[in-house]
Amino acid sequence: MYIDEKKLYLMCARRQMTVKELIKKAGVTYQFLTAVKRGWRSTTKTIGKVAAALECDPEELLKDEV
Repeated sequence: MYIDEKKLYLMCARRQMTVKELIKKAGVTYQFLTAVKRGWRSTTKTIGKVAAALECDPEELLKDEV
């Protein structure tokens, strides 16, 4: 599954959360965000962590199917 970078940053903005705060709260690394920017696949576990940190449904972060 792929996280949509724009959706991720919009969700951070809605929560008034910085990227550093997201990294700390979700327990992910900066390299994870770099991977998202490059369009790399994310694991369901990581997507779940990020969604929980942003208090949203994981589906809200995923790229739309083409």
